[in-house]
This record gives sequence, structure tokens and C-alpha cells, in this order.
Amino acid sequence: MFKLKLPQHFWRSSILFGFICLLMIGISGCADPCKKVSCQNGGTCSDGDCSCKTGFSGNECQNEKTPIKIIVNKIDVLQMPPIPPSGGGWDASNGPDIYLVFKQGSSILLDSDYIQDADVNSGYSWTLSPSIEITSPTSQCEIDLRDYDSTSANDFMGGYYFTPWDMLKGNKFPSTLTIEGTPNLKFKLYVSYVF
Repeated sequence: MFKLKLPQHFWRSSILFGFICLLMIGISGCADPCKKVSCQNGGTCSDGDCSCKTGFSGNECQNEKTPIKIIVNKIDVLQMPPIPPSGGGWDASNGPDIYLVFKQGSSILLDSDYIQDADVNSGYSWTLSPSIEITSPTSQCEIDLRDYDSTSANDFMGGYYFTPWDMLKGNKFPSTLTIEGTPNLKFKLYVSYVF
């Protein structure tokens, strides 16, 4: 049998060389792949790639997606005109009987129940069931406040035309949208998004 006998300094050098090689491989293999990655809008980095929050896309989550739908769950009337443009009061002897109309294009998405004898100096809320589904967020919508009259034509108290996505984009998908229309009229919409 043949035995190879190597000098002891050879083994020491080989072990030291092997240790240095393993150390170099370990250092280069341990570099953080996310160190130079900047994920925006709440995105997180994993293995050098951004994982974006719902509603955002792009290499660094820099782009807002246009929602497929915007859902309106509740509407507040924060302010309403105290008197009609012609003067006088909304109703002969008491406050207006207010209700909401919400349209997308020619489709009426909400024609709410009315609140009787509303105080024009107070705010009012409608929790919507079912919710309003704005199926084309880039299309024009209309929200109106009206006064219900049982004995004559209903009064238009004021309203506003708006394109939901134009008002929301760049704002990182807020949960509320405030809309101010004709003088002394303000709405707050409580919204969520479907992507």
C-alpha cells in the first residue's frame, strides 16, 4: 500500500486557504439584495424585489393602479344651503325633507330615503346598504341633495359633477373623499377600492 506523506506546513496552508475561501464565499453570499432597492408606497423588499401593497405596481411600487370599482359605503352631508336661491325657506313651515341622488352617467345608483324636517345647520349621514358600486371610476358621476315635497315638485338644493378617479389619484387611496359643490354644500363619501 502506498502512503503519501505531506509536510505539516502543507496541511496548515491548505486549511488556512480553505478557510479564507469559505469566508469570501460567505461574505459575498450574505450581501443584502434589498440594500439598493427602494420600495415606495408601503411596498416591502424580499430577495431584491418589491412586493407592492394592494393598489400599487412597478419595480419600486411607484405606480397607482386605477381601481376596477370604487365602493361608497356611507355619505355624510356636512353642509347644506340654508335657503333656496330665490329666498324664503325650503318648506313653508319647517326644515327641508332631504334626500340624496347619486348617478353615474345616466344610471341612478342611489335615490335615498328622505330625512324629514332637517336642520340646515346640522350634518346628516346615510349608511348605504347595499353600497354604491362605481364600476367605471374614470367616468363622470353626480351627487345631488334634494328637498322632498309631497304636495309640489321636489327642490334641487345643490349638487356636484365629479370624476372619482381624477379626485383620488395621487392621494394613495384615502378612505374618505370630500366633495364641495354649489355654495354652502359639502359631502363626505366613505370609500373602499376593488382592484
